[in-house]
Amino acid sequence: MEVIKLYINHGKKIHPSQEFVADFDITKINPKVTYKKFIEDLRNNKILGKTFSHDIPVLAPQEKTPTRWFHVVLRTDEKEITLSIRCDNLYLVGYQMGKAGTWMEFGSVAHSPSFLGFGCEYGDLENAAGVGTSTNKSRNSIELGQRALKDAVNDLANSSIERALANSYEERKCTAMSMYGM
Repeated sequence: MEVIKLYINHGKKIHPSQEFVADFDITKINPKVTYKKFIEDLRNNKILGKTFSHDIPVLAPQEKTPTRWFHVVLRTDEKEITLSIRCDNLYLVGYQMGKAGTWMEFGSVAHSPSFLGFGCEYGDLENAAGVGTSTNKSRNSIELGQRALKDAVNDLANSSIERALANSYEERKCTAMSMYGM
């Protein structure tokens, strides 16, 4: 079974501004191989931009109001979430709980999400999660790795308490960044 599938939208799109969907089964991934394939697919399909510097694609100029997005489905044996990421700066802006669940995002975008109640900057996430400069805990104390990512996906897929969302969100974001470079 493939652990990553990349669906490039040609014609029919799931959302008008959505460029593609990447689907990861995180219970079966090899993080280094999966990340490398994901980046190669982004480059081959010109998602990262049409300009190159030293044979590396450069992102398109950042838009004040984003018009292009891609989704990354993170799947475990029990649950799944769908991340929404801007194409112009690769910022994670929110996620969908489950297959057809509520969109939880940092602000208003085209597909009517529920606002998470905090911003997307690290300070905002730290405050919402109860870590950071105002506490004795640091984001460095958040567990990382494949198991932590699986737990975070399962928590985010059905979490409804703001602090639980923030804790799980910060954990998943840090984990995803360490594993996939996002």
